[in-house]
Amino acid sequence: MKFLLLLSTTLVLFFSGCEEKAPYEASGLPKELVIVFYNDDGVHIQYDTDTKASTTLDANQTDGQLFSWHDDANETQKVVLFTADFNRSSDTNVTHEDFHYIGHMHDGEFETHTSSDYNSTNIDANKTNELDRLTAFIADYNTTAGKVASTIGTVCNMHIVCDDEHNETMIYALNTDAILYVFHEDNDTKALEQEGNITLDGATSCSYTTSGFVGTSDGVLVYLNETQKIYGVDSHGDEEPHVHSTWKISDILSGFTPTQMAGFGEGDHEDH
Repeated sequence: MKFLLLLSTTLVLFFSGCEEKAPYEASGLPKELVIVFYNDDGVHIQYDTDTKASTTLDANQTDGQLFSWHDDANETQKVVLFTADFNRSSDTNVTHEDFHYIGHMHDGEFETHTSSDYNSTNIDANKTNELDRLTAFIADYNTTAGKVASTIGTVCNMHIVCDDEHNETMIYALNTDAILYVFHEDNDTKALEQEGNITLDGATSCSYTTSGFVGTSDGVLVYLNETQKIYGVDSHGDEEPHVHSTWKISDILSGFTPTQMAGFGEGDHEDH
C-alpha cells in the first residue's frame, strides 16, 4: 500500500539512516534531496530541493519516531516511522507492531508500506528478511551509539556515513545538550577518532523526536525543533567540521512547525 501524495499550495521542505549525499547549492539548501518533515499532529511534508515543489503526504500518524535506514540488500534508502513507544535500545526484534510504515522513493514519489503489509496475514519470506535486516541495522546503530556515548554522554540522535572510498565510517552524533560531535571509524580496526565538536547556534537541548539529519556531499544537515533551524555542517580536506550555512525554518516552510526530519538523496552512501 502506498500513501497518496496530496499537492500542497504551501512552499515547503525535506528528510534522512546509512544514506545518500547531495551537493551544496551556493545560494540555498543542497540539491538532489527529497526531505520529509513530520510534526506531532502526524502531518508529513515532502520537499524536493531541485524543483522546490512540496507535497503533503497522506500519512497521518500522531505518534511516531522517524528512523533512516540504508538497506544494503538492495542499496535502497528507507525511512521507518516507528511507534512512539518503540525503544531502539531494548526492542531487539522488529515486528509489524513496532512501526507505522516503511517508506522509500519510487519513481520520484515517497512510497510507504504500512505495518499491516507485514502482519501475519500478509507477511512473506521477502518481508521477513527485510525486517531481519532492519533489526540487524538497529543493533549496529546501538553498538555505534554505545561507543560514542563514552565521549559525548547520552546520544540524542545520530547520522552515520559509510565512506567505502576511504575505508571509514563518519559518525555525526548529537548529545542531549545539542552539541554535535563528529567521529570517524576505521572500517577494519574499528578504531574511533573524534574530529571535532560543534556548538549549534541557539541550541541548548535535544531529543530524538525533536531533531533530524539529512546527508550531503560534504557532511550533514541537522534540524533542531528547539531553534527552528537547519544547520549545514561540512568539512573540506583537513578542515575541522564546521557550520557552513544556517537556514530558518520560517524562511522555508509556511504555516508548518516540524518536530522531526529525515531524507533521501543522490550520491555516495550515507546515514542512520
